[in-house]
Amino acid sequence: MAPFKLLLLSIILQLAATDLNYTVIAVDIRGMGQSTIPSSHDFPSATASEDLKGTYLVAHDKGNGQSAALNAKYRSLVKRAAYTEYVLPGFGYERVFSPELGVTGLYQNWQLAFFSVPDAAQYFTQGQEKQMLAWYFWHASYSGNSVISQDYLDRYTREISKAGYLRSGLEYFNTAEDDAVFFNSTFIRRPTIRESGSSTRRRSGPGTRGVAGADLGPDLAESQLRHRSEGWALAR
Repeated sequence: MAPFKLLLLSIILQLAATDLNYTVIAVDIRGMGQSTIPSSHDFPSATASEDLKGTYLVAHDKGNGQSAALNAKYRSLVKRAAYTEYVLPGFGYERVFSPELGVTGLYQNWQLAFFSVPDAAQYFTQGQEKQMLAWYFWHASYSGNSVISQDYLDRYTREISKAGYLRSGLEYFNTAEDDAVFFNSTFIRRPTIRESGSSTRRRSGPGTRGVAGADLGPDLAESQLRHRSEGWALAR
């Protein structure tokens, strides 16, 4: 999980635990944080999903891949799942950083393509982890580096600088092709509600329509139903 998003979700999960009386487990997926690096160095979503059995899932960003794969493989096991802020490989993920769409410049998601070549990304990033993270926080927020404290930045730098962990994190971006094959063989396209901020709505895949948060009326459910997009759903 991207560090700045972990910071945000830590607040949300704390509210879920205290106000809603849930037992909340913030999972460090394999090769990340305090989890071990698998000896197989196997990171496709279909494989990494095996680590998540027995949980209620709220997936965010890259974590959606593992959660969706778990749901696809063990549908009777997953009772509840929520997917947020991510497009699955094979269903539009590749278009987010596709050059032919004019996606260029530091404000766009060029790093998705860069990280998908782990040998190069590791070579140019190793020893510069803190600088890379500082850029990433600036890139992904509207408040620049003020979104995260120096203490958090130092802690995330230490985590990603541990032997083997930078490479493990990059491997999740290297599995897009394998994930696309898996998801295209497992999911069917079906009208799906998609919500996003107004700044990301324009980057949707072909034929998609959605609703930005600012467009929602007083009746949230009714507003959602009026705005649908072609997305993915489980095949039966």
